[in-house]
Amino acid sequence: MSRWPTWISGGRRRLRRRLLAGGVVLVVAVVAAAAALALRPAASGSAVRMRSTFLPVVDGPRHDQHVLIDTSLYLPAGASAQHPAPAVVLGHGFGGSKADERADAENLARHGYVVLTPSARGFGASTGGIGLNLPEYDGTDVKAEIDYLAAQPEVLLDRPGDPRVGLAGASYGGGIALSGATQDARVDATAAVITWNSLASAFLPNAADPANGAAGNAPGVFKQLYAGAFFGSGATRPGQPANPCGRFVPEACAAYAQAAAPSGASAATAALMARAGVGSSINRLRVPTLLIQGEDDTLFPLSEATRTYESLRAAGVPTAMVWTRGGHDQPFDAVQTSRIRSRTLSWFDTYLRRTEATPGPGFTWDQARGTARTAASFPVPGSTTLQFVLAAGGRLSPDGEPGAQHLVNPPGGHPAGFSSLPGLGNLGDLVGRLAQDPPDQAATWTSDPLTSPMNLVGSASVRVHVSSTSGGAQLFGKLYDVDASGASTLPNGQVAPLRITGLPADGRDVTVALPALAHSFATGHRLRLTFASTDSAYAAAPAAAVITVAGVAAGGLALPTVAVPAAHASGLLIGLAVAILLALLLAVGGLLLTRRTRRCAALHRGAADADPVVVRGLTKTYADGNRAVDDVSFVVHRGQVVGLLGPNGAGKTTTLRMMLGLISPSAGESVLFGEKVRAGSPVLARFGTFVEGPGLLPHLTGRDNLQLWWRSTGADLADARMEEALEIAGLGGAVDKPVRTYSHGMKQRLALAQALLGLPDCLVLDEPTNGLDPPQIREMRELIQRYAATGRTVLLSSHLLSEVEVTCTHAVVMQSGRLIYSGSVAELLGRSTSIQLQVRGDAESALRVLAAVDGVRSASTVEGERSPLDSAGSARLTVDADLSSRPELVRALIRAGIEVEELAVQRRLEDVFLSLVGAESTGHAVGSGGRIADTAYGRELLTAQDR
Repeated sequence: MSRWPTWISGGRRRLRRRLLAGGVVLVVAVVAAAAALALRPAASGSAVRMRSTFLPVVDGPRHDQHVLIDTSLYLPAGASAQHPAPAVVLGHGFGGSKADERADAENLARHGYVVLTPSARGFGASTGGIGLNLPEYDGTDVKAEIDYLAAQPEVLLDRPGDPRVGLAGASYGGGIALSGATQDARVDATAAVITWNSLASAFLPNAADPANGAAGNAPGVFKQLYAGAFFGSGATRPGQPANPCGRFVPEACAAYAQAAAPSGASAATAALMARAGVGSSINRLRVPTLLIQGEDDTLFPLSEATRTYESLRAAGVPTAMVWTRGGHDQPFDAVQTSRIRSRTLSWFDTYLRRTEATPGPGFTWDQARGTARTAASFPVPGSTTLQFVLAAGGRLSPDGEPGAQHLVNPPGGHPAGFSSLPGLGNLGDLVGRLAQDPPDQAATWTSDPLTSPMNLVGSASVRVHVSSTSGGAQLFGKLYDVDASGASTLPNGQVAPLRITGLPADGRDVTVALPALAHSFATGHRLRLTFASTDSAYAAAPAAAVITVAGVAAGGLALPTVAVPAAHASGLLIGLAVAILLALLLAVGGLLLTRRTRRCAALHRGAADADPVVVRGLTKTYADGNRAVDDVSFVVHRGQVVGLLGPNGAGKTTTLRMMLGLISPSAGESVLFGEKVRAGSPVLARFGTFVEGPGLLPHLTGRDNLQLWWRSTGADLADARMEEALEIAGLGGAVDKPVRTYSHGMKQRLALAQALLGLPDCLVLDEPTNGLDPPQIREMRELIQRYAATGRTVLLSSHLLSEVEVTCTHAVVMQSGRLIYSGSVAELLGRSTSIQLQVRGDAESALRVLAAVDGVRSASTVEGERSPLDSAGSARLTVDADLSSRPELVRALIRAGIEVEELAVQRRLEDVFLSLVGAESTGHAVGSGGRIADTAYGRELLTAQDR
């Protein structure tokens, strides 16, 4: 199942329920389970503390509306007046409330942040109408929330009244985060996911250049299907009188009603909607900003993020942008969720904690599913613009000019073309293949077949001549991908609506910005440019008309493209001298058989979608009868950070060595990216490894070591991507100093840089934090997380449980050579049965009540210093109980007159690990031989084994 962080999913769930209720579209819901993948717990320790309050705020256009904002404050363990922490305000999606953010707020708090989750005005228990992100409403409320944080002793202050604070959120919450940062200079950083620059450009888009295509600032085409869904989700609360405006403030209600009228949105309505977004006040946004936008999003498409990004970059504001698969039309999967989580944490760590860690590349995008690429900025430097002469029906007109085509806008706009369905969920790709245009309502031009692959990254543009019998035209520009059989796909369901008014009788040349995409067109495919007169997701044009569209001879289609990575021909290792050098370096480092030239990688492109690692029944028995590894099986999926756990002697390193073909297994097999592995398998070129030491030569510089190592593989140094690997490893100027001068931590960094050469698809690291001090461990952790955030995979072995809990998304646990657990870290932590209670009243009485509850195994008071949140007359208790007994133990305490002030699950990986290892030693392990049938991951593994 695709999953979402809860801070992204809340508004979507409610929106989809409204869509279903109205019968607007078929929606695949079920995203509530996404909480498990949101911001993983970072460190073991005490439970996150939480307190709730209503903030009284006076806002509104005349500053006379009194509202109460319902908030919850989450405090990390150890935060106090003596040890304050930076803060994050975490906003929810449209239709949601602060309750949607609880899991993510707790996890952020475990990363050391104080987190405030408000219910925006008009949502949850907050009063007032829905302010739709207008600054006089939601912007004023953000100021009050920051005032509240400034008064909390646990919050780090830069100066009196000025907290160190970041704003974050997705969709509606992201819009409030960006606009809120323009309203309050105390904000230090922002991170916004799938949100908008301007509600005018989002709901009234116009892709025609205003200078030559639209009349002044005329509003574009009304996105009626999504707008209706949003307005419907803001309906009156149950039990209240029916109200056409629902919970919206009057001006927002009036704007929707006017935009939905047959005459279309007025300039005044467009101006109001423009104020409901960061675009109208972008000159006041001067704090580091992270923008994450979904490629599968027809509500807030990529162009909404690029407008904000380009404005901020032009002003010199530190800004990064991520385009990732998913969005409002298709939920993020586990890989995308992991990237969002990691980039957001890295961003706040850099600008709120003020660490020296780099926040990641300026621009990251998914070129294809599972393939992420990076660049310093957007548009990608060095990209080329290719010209395609497009001809009507694929043929030039007799005079060599692209032919003119006529299309009809039918009365009432029906039947209409089809491009997308809002909130369609996992059927989004299918919709792209079903997109169609009625023949008499579309003008099309088709390119010649491509002679080589082409990667489009950005917005293509075309100049056309448009005329109309009605003096105006409403069109939808589309760029289809047509395969050799003639089947077409509309990438991500994206269209470019344009509304052209005041056309003279002979028409006008119009420059059209087609939808922003990150799409790969394969060799032999054609590009089809279509201008349609109708689209079911948008309001129909008011007047029937015949529209003529003609290509402009000098134009064609301008396509911003980036180079397709070259796949070099396969080759053998060159020369006996290289073979001897390889053998010597293997003896020193135990690494080099895991790398071949990048030319070998071309042999494995057919396995691009295969799992990076599938281990089946690996067994190693030595001549003396010692079985070091016994029937171990597990799967590592793309984009995961997997920790291989176990005490010394558990068989971790032996398993890794068999997996990489460094030693032969006695039984079983290792399949990497779909290929069974043996010593020297070419697929190992896709792996970077650090197993049992890097084998560095001390008299050489770090750079010389890396260059020598890479050349010894027979690969071209130009393919090493040396500077990128060094930047990720963070070696700085030390790379040009002799290795003998390095500290142990710098040697570990150099070893990691060696593994990173060529930026492999999968990193395999054996105890990468061995011998590092705490600051160095943290730096190594952040480095690994940043690398995984690019969509690549990391498998690391470790005995440091706290680091695995912080760093890894999944875990494989071994004991005495056997597998005893394989699955997500969250699922592993969920096995904890220990909870902590804070109760008001006599602790001894509470212990007697708990002892009588079925399923409670033990209960005791917590000794030590009282928490700052503890009130007088309260006590903390630790209870070991079955999961099913938790509701009953709370009810029993309440019946006994003992008030429960706080309940939190104690989820420490160390405790769960020790209980697992203990169960294994007594014969009650989770499973044996990798067949862990009582976990979801185990069932998946069984399926993989059966294959």
